Amino acid sequence: METNRETLNFDAAMTNTWQGNVSGHLSTGSDPALRNHVRNALSRFAAALERGVFFPGMGRGLQVSETDEGAAWCLSVSQLAGREWTILSNLLAFSTPPGAWPGPLYIEGGQGAFEMLIEPRLYHAPPVRAPFAIDLAAANGYLQDFVLRVEFEATVPAEMREQFCQALDAWVAIVDRQGAFPMAESPTLASVVGPHVCRFEDPTTAIIEGEGMVAAPDAFALIVGLCIDWNRRLKINALSLEVVG
Repeated sequence: METNRETLNFDAAMTNTWQGNVSGHLSTGSDPALRNHVRNALSRFAAALERGVFFPGMGRGLQVSETDEGAAWCLSVSQLAGREWTILSNLLAFSTPPGAWPGPLYIEGGQGAFEMLIEPRLYHAPPVRAPFAIDLAAANGYLQDFVLRVEFEATVPAEMREQFCQALDAWVAIVDRQGAFPMAESPTLASVVGPHVCRFEDPTTAIIEGEGMVAAPDAFALIVGLCIDWNRRLKINALSLEVVG
């Protein structure tokens, strides 16, 4: 693809904050399974963006089209940290053997253009300060049965409960069997969440109950950011993770 955008090296692309319309393309050859996989990965990534999982990054308007060589896509983003492209790469790399992709993922926007090889990468979240209590000490990467709990100060209106659960579901969707957050000692091991449910156990408390989870601890940093975003609308008192059983 010809472009007038500045060509960025990988490190620059990861440290940039991306704003405005972003487009990309990816070669899949004629393999229909790879084409479907691209759509699935992009849909999960875009849904997480739209639900605020990558706070302060947001996104909307994903469009995907097929080309002779593979797939092209575009979406509008705001305040998206470059490191989040790592998650998209991991979603694409999941369940595909080395050498399955004819070429790299190409991304361009107002900040420039770059190419990214599709392979598992560790995700490193920066430290954040939250205006509520946090207890994620149990997030060591390998969990048995667990309960992630978000405690709001006041009753959450029914419509907003549904929206918050949708946001939690969007986070789970990029973790569960999608490889978004590989472990340092096993970068090719898919991140996974066992059978789970996102719900409000009472009018002020949202939970994710899960039967096991494997994911790099940094995956929980996105939940912290999500809660910081929601705290601007409804005050949150605490975020905690409990291992049960």
